[in-house]
Amino acid sequence: KKLIHSNFVLKVIYVISPEDEKKDQQLEAFEIPGNKLGKFKILLKTRAPDYKNFSLDAILGITAIILTLAYEKKEFTRIGYYVNNECIDYEEKNSKKDLKKDEIKVIRKILSDEPRITHFHLSFDKN
Repeated sequence: KKLIHSNFVLKVIYVISPEDEKKDQQLEAFEIPGNKLGKFKILLKTRAPDYKNFSLDAILGITAIILTLAYEKKEFTRIGYYVNNECIDYEEKNSKKDLKKDEIKVIRKILSDEPRITHFHLSFDKN
């Protein structure tokens, strides 16, 4: 093991539409010190996604959260979690057509038991 002198960057990205990457929202970016050896745990807290430009059909159902880890702007790990978005008021109103986006309460259930992990080759040595 050896120390790395640049920081890592962890980004939290919310995917609304897997067909259109332009709709992805970066919720947060964290810098992680590269000059510490060993394992560590962090608690991630981010802002909620901004739904104002999306239809109710795009908001509800399955979406995803992706965590990317990069070193010197080069991504080397990507962890994806499916998210099930449900509307609390859906049962009461019986139809999504009766609901307005600014009046609903969305509950996000992150399916954390089955992450999708992808590793990309990255040489940490500058030589």
